Amino acid sequence: MSYILKYKEYQRELEGEFKDFEDELSDYKTEDATANRKYTALKSTTDEFVTAAKDTANSAKGMASAAKEMLKDVANIITDNVSAAGDVAKDNAKPLFEKAKSSVEPVVDKAKNSWINSEKMPKIRSC
Repeated sequence: MSYILKYKEYQRELEGEFKDFEDELSDYKTEDATANRKYTALKSTTDEFVTAAKDTANSAKGMASAAKEMLKDVANIITDNVSAAGDVAKDNAKPLFEKAKSSVEPVVDKAKNSWINSEKMPKIRSC
């Protein structure tokens, strides 16, 4: 029994929401969406078709130009980001390189000194 009551209450809520939605749709004017469109009747003259074709071509050129500029902007952004990433990698690698270099230098110097000071120096043959 409680299930049936809950179901009926749910249906009433849905009905109310649907009515609100319908009211919102009736407030929307579809004329505004199509106000800027130009239509050419099928019984138009050749000049009207030519004009319509020119308008379409001009619109397509405008869209292509806008797309070209947008792609240029995207390429510039990517180039800047790659350059910045390279700078960050360089800046982060430099201290590591310096640390590795400073820790290796004493070992190399010690090895050189011990080799020079040892009695087992190789003899240089003359030709």
